[in-house]
Amino acid sequence: MIQASAELDHPPSAVYAAISDIAEHAVWQRGVESIAILSGDGRSLGSRFRVRVSESGIDLDLEGEVVEADPPRRLKHSLKNDQATLEVVVDLTELDAGARTRLDYHAEIKIKSFALKMLRGMIESKLGEKAQDDMKSLARHLDARG
Repeated sequence: MIQASAELDHPPSAVYAAISDIAEHAVWQRGVESIAILSGDGRSLGSRFRVRVSESGIDLDLEGEVVEADPPRRLKHSLKNDQATLEVVVDLTELDAGARTRLDYHAEIKIKSFALKMLRGMIESKLGEKAQDDMKSLARHLDARG
């Protein structure tokens, strides 16, 4: 299980708007090289997208889908390719009468490849570090948006 969290100085609606805008993830998520929306608006339940990630010398092409959308509280994406599946859940909790938000990120990776299974611990550790860095980048992105 990969986990990260952050407290952001923005209301849940603003945080949800940023994280649910899949097309904007390349702006604030490290390693995301490109995102293409395949169907839907990229925000709502059932929307499908393709993402290319390049991180630590590893290039991944993933197909994704919005599998849960409960604004402004919860968002869940399922991403997969031939080698792995990544289930990502983001829960948002209102703080300080709506002025701030706690973001809790949880991801579970299911690896199909035997070779990658041997590297599972390292992969999860790197993804955890990336997620925590992405929370800081998301905070900067939200600050810039106003």
